Amino acid sequence: MFTLDKIPFGPYEQYRLQSADGQTSLHIVPAAGANASQVVLHGQPILDGFETPEALAAAKGGKSAVLFPFPNRLQDGAYTWNGQTLHFPINSPATANAIHGFVRHEAFEVDQVVLTNHYASIHCTHHYSGKFDYFPFPFQLDLVFSVYTRGIFRLQATVRNLNHFDIPVGLGWHPYFKLADSTNAHHLTLPQATLIDIDERMLPTGIRTPYADFAAPTPLGDTRFDNCFAYTGTEHAYAIAIAGTAGQLRLDLEAEAFPFFQLYTPDGRESIAVEPMSCNINALQNHEGLVHLAPNATWQATVQATFSPPTNRLKD
Repeated sequence: MFTLDKIPFGPYEQYRLQSADGQTSLHIVPAAGANASQVVLHGQPILDGFETPEALAAAKGGKSAVLFPFPNRLQDGAYTWNGQTLHFPINSPATANAIHGFVRHEAFEVDQVVLTNHYASIHCTHHYSGKFDYFPFPFQLDLVFSVYTRGIFRLQATVRNLNHFDIPVGLGWHPYFKLADSTNAHHLTLPQATLIDIDERMLPTGIRTPYADFAAPTPLGDTRFDNCFAYTGTEHAYAIAIAGTAGQLRLDLEAEAFPFFQLYTPDGRESIAVEPMSCNINALQNHEGLVHLAPNATWQATVQATFSPPTNRLKD
């Protein structure tokens, strides 16, 4: 049977859902953007998350952050909606843009925890009143994090529009994955996709180029990424495979309702960020992938990670 422990974590409380044998666990800090600090599957930690309260407070790199109401960058922080021009704070000074919305800094409530012999889940909810003048549109964001002893982690996000007219919806998740000692030792397999060309401010130029460099399992080596891609396959969802040294450990990340993804290799070369996104960079301006959510309507997206240890790893 899974157990729940509530562990003091600086000014926060960390929820740890753990299987009886300790081989499967999920660590969440609901009051800090429902941040997932670690996931363990078959005894293997898969995330490079914030290990201390100080690191979580500093939020460097946005590790494991839920990005809403937009992921990635918004040019000059400005957008127009329903005839009104609004301005997010500029929180990316290097590019003079807004980045990653605001929900990652908001507190979530824990609505439900489910503990069974084979899986556990935690349901976190953020009720937003429209308090910020740059996004004066009430909504409810529900996040259900689940882990299964068969080696699966799942994040299901549901947005409900509590406003009296349509609201713009863009969502992303910002996990850093670590299956080897360094970024260079990982292997990567990408789905059919195009590379989004960006300018010096990391904004889309409108050019998209087919990208096939990692169509088969390929060592990352010294490859550097801070790039957005658009999925161009025909399946409803796509999968990205990340493997440890020599493919001994493998993680298959499946994303549904996330037709874009960002890859990022941090300067320290300790992990790789694979960030599913429901929309393109600057979506509040270009509307590429942006969801126009009707009053009282809901929209849902899911990310699932399946971990395969050496004895039963999946084949390409």
